Amino acid sequence: MRNKRNTLKSPHLVKGYCDLPNLESSLVIAFHAYSRWITRCMVAACGESMGAIDVLVLRYINSSPQHAKRLTDVCIALNIVDSYIVSYALKKMIGLNLVCAAKNGKENFYKITKQGARACEQYNTLYEACFIAKLNASSIPGMSVQTDSRIMQYLAVQYDMASRELII
Repeated sequence: MRNKRNTLKSPHLVKGYCDLPNLESSLVIAFHAYSRWITRCMVAACGESMGAIDVLVLRYINSSPQHAKRLTDVCIALNIVDSYIVSYALKKMIGLNLVCAAKNGKENFYKITKQGARACEQYNTLYEACFIAKLNASSIPGMSVQTDSRIMQYLAVQYDMASRELII
């Protein structure tokens, strides 16, 4: 666990929000740690090397296995604007026999395969044993995952809205 020092020593960068640079720096660190965790956990679960987006796509497809997902559904759920990134991940998952595709009209619909479901089940087992158990054992006083997740969702919306205001 990190000590109480500021991650970033530049509060003057954002006038009126002196803690925001520290939060953003912590987001970057958490993003990389989370990406590393999910990729290593999936390798341990199924033996296949995947990128973070691949793991997120696979887990989303598995989130409700009875419902097939369209490319657009996955992009919206994961907040990925560039659909080719998700399309590439889906092709990789099909190649690994973790996801299957079925055409309905002009669109492909993606479902989890038995092998993909087993990989996700093993991932969840490892997640509970290696992460949740340790998180429960070393909880931070005053920490609320529900409140913190709402803050993260709020920030995601704010960053999205601000990025749309930029003219590039």
